[in-house]
Amino acid sequence: MRTVIPLTLLCLSSGTAMAVNETNLYGAVGGGIHRIESQGFDDTAPTIRMIGGYRFNDIIAVEAGYTRLFDTSDTVEGVRVKIDGNSWELGTKLSYPINQRYNGYGRIGWSFYEFDAKVFDQDLALITADEDGDAFTWALGGRVRITERMDINGEYARILVDNADVDFLSLDLAYRFGTK
Repeated sequence: MRTVIPLTLLCLSSGTAMAVNETNLYGAVGGGIHRIESQGFDDTAPTIRMIGGYRFNDIIAVEAGYTRLFDTSDTVEGVRVKIDGNSWELGTKLSYPINQRYNGYGRIGWSFYEFDAKVFDQDLALITADEDGDAFTWALGGRVRITERMDINGEYARILVDNADVDFLSLDLAYRFGTK
């Protein structure tokens, strides 16, 4: 019995160490542009984005991400409106390997967002409104493998917010951790 427990612990720890070395974890940073279109408002602005994910195999992965939406502004019925915000996402990514270097994918999931809107008249803020919520999101994209551990991803995504369309076009640099 004295040897069974240490051997069991050794097997478990070596299995865990092996799993860490062959991890399918990845992270990405990037940016692009977003477009908000709602009730006469239509403008684009830059974004920055951070993603973390886990690949179960070459086809299925789960991802979590954060996107910072920088200021967009437009004039609606003679009044200037400025909107900025943040988006957090959780989703499932389904990939289709074209070959060892190229890959197409689709992503579906849920986004949690916060938008801050300011309405200006003669450069004085009249109304400030915050909107928080959650909505279905989807994306289509492609990956190009640069090295054994690094990829470039390009993606078009949309959050289905009530009374608005929020679209994203982005590029990011992804890094796969571990030895696999």
